[in-house]
Amino acid sequence: GRESYDAGNGSAAGTDGSGESSEDGGEGESPVGLLLDGPGMEVAPEVEKLLHRMIKQVTGDLENLRFNTAISKMMIFVNELYKGQGRRFSRDQGERFVKVLSPFAPHLAEELWNKLGQASTVAYEPWPAYDPALCVEDTVEIVVQINGKIKGIIDIPRDASQEQVQGLVEQEQSLAEKLSGCEIRKVIYVRNRLVNYVV
Repeated sequence: GRESYDAGNGSAAGTDGSGESSEDGGEGESPVGLLLDGPGMEVAPEVEKLLHRMIKQVTGDLENLRFNTAISKMMIFVNELYKGQGRRFSRDQGERFVKVLSPFAPHLAEELWNKLGQASTVAYEPWPAYDPALCVEDTVEIVVQINGKIKGIIDIPRDASQEQVQGLVEQEQSLAEKLSGCEIRKVIYVRNRLVNYVV
């Protein structure tokens, strides 16, 4: 099976435990370090999708010299992990994240690389690849219009049917109130883009 990073003792499972972690609950330690060292974390399948999306976004930002937005994408990724209590990196996932982090925070990346049980430098490691299939969002935002005028935006499951979308619109109180008392003559739905109520 895939070797996982042991969050309890600050080392990769199967290593000699030479990577030491902080005992003070993370006071003063980097957010990424806490993700590697935090107690009681379990590898979650959704972490892999988040990681692939982040790698794709940062790769594109680097190619276009958008360094600030690349850093922002990594911060968003770390924040998403914190939202899911009990998550942790597998060792492989942790290594890929540190490779992406390395150009932006080389000293921190080297420290984390060592905590993951690596004796060599991360600086010469190849850039991690991403799977486009794992970069597709499960939900999309669509515009809700009434007589062609935008009245709101809602999140829907990707490729949702018109019936599903109308049900979600009805559940959104502000939109339901705008449609209340109207005679709906036609509903035009453009998949994954917009729904327009002709009243």
